[in-house]
Order: sequence, then C-alpha cells, then structure tokens
Amino acid sequence: PQHILHPTVLYRLLDDESRIVPDVKRLYTLGKRVDGGIASLRAAFGQYGRERGLEVVRSDAVGGAGGAGGAGGAATSKAESRDARLKIVPNLLSCKSHLEQLQIRAFGNDETFDRVVRNVLEE
Repeated sequence: PQHILHPTVLYRLLDDESRIVPDVKRLYTLGKRVDGGIASLRAAFGQYGRERGLEVVRSDAVGGAGGAGGAGGAATSKAESRDARLKIVPNLLSCKSHLEQLQIRAFGNDETFDRVVRNVLEE
C-alpha cells in the first residue's frame, strides 16, 4: 500500500479535481482501516502541500529571472520580474484554496488534516 502514497502516484490524484471525491476520498476511507494508514496519508499530504507551495514560489521567482537579449532586455527583464512578483500572491492563494478543498472534500474535514494545511501554510 505504501507505493500508493508515493509522490508519482499520490500527487496525480491530489492534482486532479475530478478524482478528489471518488479516489482520494476512497483512499482516506481505506487508510482509516489500516493501522497507521491515516498517519502515512497525512504525512504524504503535508509533503504534497509543501512541495506545491515551493513550486509556486520557485516558478514565479524564476518566471521573471530570464531576460531577453538585445535592446530593451533589461526593461523586459524588470517587467517580467515585477509580473512574477505580482502573480505569486494569487498563485499561493490558489494553492491554499486547493489544499483546503482537499481537506474538506477528500478528508472529510478531518481536524488533523486541517492542522497539516495550517502548518504547511505557516512554513
């Protein structure tokens, strides 16, 4: 069962809105039946949240790092950097919303998963 929680499998489930209720919720229900299942799922979910948050920060920071060569390259680079900084907050809010929806819809509003979301957001 641990291979189900491997990032290459679990993250695809958590990223796919159409699979949250049928598949992720089922995984949560099955995890409650296995000794240590919920703890393992909770740890994997926390790692997922941290990685997705870091991806948002890194992609938005990198998005403005590349500059076009030639005339106007520096101005373009500054504009891209500013645009990337402006996108980071909405993208982080979207990530937060996604984690909260997973916690509510897939994990049955389980308080322990709510704590995971809060901890991820505070990091």
